[in-house]
Amino acid sequence: MKFGREFWQTILTKIRLIIANIYFRDIRVYQNNNIPKDDFKIYVSNHRNGAIDGFVLIKLLGDYKAIVGNNLTKNKFLQFFFGGHIDIFRKAETEDEKRYNQQQMKYASKLVKEGLPVLIFPEGTSKLGPSLLPIKKGAAFICTEILESMTDEQKLCIVPIGLHYEAGWQFRSRAEIHVGKPLVLKKGEGGTLTELTRKIKGLLETNTANFEDNNYQLDGECIATIVRNQETVYSHQEICRFIAAKKLPDELWERYINLKDRFGYKQLWYYHCLPGENINLHYLTYSLLSPIILAALIINIFPITACLFVSVKKADDTNVIALWRILTGVPLFALQFIIYLLYCLFFAEAGLILFTGYILITGLTVLMYDYWRNLNYYNVMSIKRGRDEIRDYALDLISYFKKIKLGDE
Repeated sequence: MKFGREFWQTILTKIRLIIANIYFRDIRVYQNNNIPKDDFKIYVSNHRNGAIDGFVLIKLLGDYKAIVGNNLTKNKFLQFFFGGHIDIFRKAETEDEKRYNQQQMKYASKLVKEGLPVLIFPEGTSKLGPSLLPIKKGAAFICTEILESMTDEQKLCIVPIGLHYEAGWQFRSRAEIHVGKPLVLKKGEGGTLTELTRKIKGLLETNTANFEDNNYQLDGECIATIVRNQETVYSHQEICRFIAAKKLPDELWERYINLKDRFGYKQLWYYHCLPGENINLHYLTYSLLSPIILAALIINIFPITACLFVSVKKADDTNVIALWRILTGVPLFALQFIIYLLYCLFFAEAGLILFTGYILITGLTVLMYDYWRNLNYYNVMSIKRGRDEIRDYALDLISYFKKIKLGDE
């Protein structure tokens, strides 16, 4: 059996998806029936969480090709995480660099015509901010290349993707992939680069949450989290889009402001409206899980501490915290795993017991960490006096969303 470049690229793709599934506890795809089965397809996505967006989108696209900055592929270490894609100069300054970028764009259009999934982030850079960043013309250029080489009978489908994170920087947060309805073009219908870029921007705007400012974004995401923690039938993004459009009734908005003033934004965000009246049961569960979480912290203290330290020192914004944690944590956890495995082999039965315990404790912590975090102080202690009121507010929001049929086609 030959192990060529394609084989190893497939293995790397699977590893990257595993990394994404470990860091994010739930990557959910919505409306994937919007992807057409035939015709040429190119995917355009908003850019939220740095290079980690590419890991998350493997859940939808599989082994795809993306347009990436060559700063992500300049050495073997970075190529392990981001190699195998179509690299370009993010700021082409020389004629050679501009020529190289044009060749790579033409190569991308060639792959689209061969039926391979090709993805581009038209914003060019990422931000976990309130709205889309300015759209660049790269996606329109590729689409123009494809349209010019098509026959009159062929079609090009520009498929918009709305990436959304409940808290993109946070370990074991939720991530969502929303597939919008494609823009279908025939030869000669694209218009100028400026016109096509404007159309692509419109596609992304209708498939993403766009708030007027950072404060309104925080409030909208907090309300979406309150609802999402009680009822999973709604996506976090569709609630955010509803609130960003200022459609929430004044009475429900004023109740939220009142709760925020009384309990604080952070407590509302973390309060997961746990069911049941016996709060002591939640406290008991939290107490029983805490030793397991603490044990996992101790046996993984070096890579965890390194991840936190590097992300604090290197991350200049929330959209690259997850990236720095993964770039630091993956090799260190792999190294630690090898060391523990060698220890297991050296000490035979005793080592096997210890290594098995390490795997079980670490695995259980990954699975239970978010649940444990939601049983924390905010839920079982300081928020006790307002738990019923917050839960009632969440239920009233859900009742209202059901009444207006939020999310129904």
